[in-house]
Amino acid sequence: MIKDDQNGGEGWEKVQGRFGDSAKKILVLIDQDSEVTISHLAEEIGISNRAIQKNIKNLKKEGILKRVGERKEGYWKIIFE
Repeated sequence: MIKDDQNGGEGWEKVQGRFGDSAKKILVLIDQDSEVTISHLAEEIGISNRAIQKNIKNLKKEGILKRVGERKEGYWKIIFE
């Protein structure tokens, strides 16, 4: 589901066991639409915007998620370091 060409598809395995269901759902939704908003993520997953922001903060801290570009015109990029 989540693409990771640089690591031969092993990136998703790095996420398993390290993060909760909400973080995994966030990654799946971002994988489907890199320009998805926090509000849309919250609505789709059924948690608050603040909970989405907290999960994103953790994913960014772990080097799995990166924001590219400006707030309104940017997009999310899934990376595995």
